[in-house]
Amino acid sequence: MATNAVLEKKGVKTAYISNKGLSDILTIGRQARKELYNLTPEPETPPVPML
Repeated sequence: MATNAVLEKKGVKTAYISNKGLSDILTIGRQARKELYNLTPEPETPPVPML
């Protein structure tokens, strides 16, 4: 249920705390890239906005 809320952007305000090296793990983990084999893709909007 929580995963669907995040993917559909229908959840409440959320905080995701990570270190500098893992800040993009939510975007990478989804594997829903338009160009899967492009080594320099355009950055996507993260599911949780970064501050």
